[in-house]
Amino acid sequence: MTILDLVLAALCAFRLTQLLVWDVILDPLTSWLSRRSPFLGELLACAHCTGFWCSLATVGLLYGSRHWWPLEIVVWAFAVAGVVSIVQHATCWLDVGGQDAEG
Repeated sequence: MTILDLVLAALCAFRLTQLLVWDVILDPLTSWLSRRSPFLGELLACAHCTGFWCSLATVGLLYGSRHWWPLEIVVWAFAVAGVVSIVQHATCWLDVGGQDAEG
């Protein structure tokens, strides 16, 4: 694994974790999963727990992409989205533009 692979995987896992734990767009799915399985509900409420499984999936996708290029596009897309999310939160923290982190 190269440094680029590590950075790519970290950013991708970060964004996937944010998507599953914090983003409102997946609330219907996470609510449904929580009702179906209390274990999954607890898992999805914990950023550290979800982050581990997202990291595992990301590394799998990254190594799988060596054999199938569309997987690499997915990893890159989530990594870029992770950078965008970090920049958005940083600018909101610095109060650039006067908006909160949600938009």
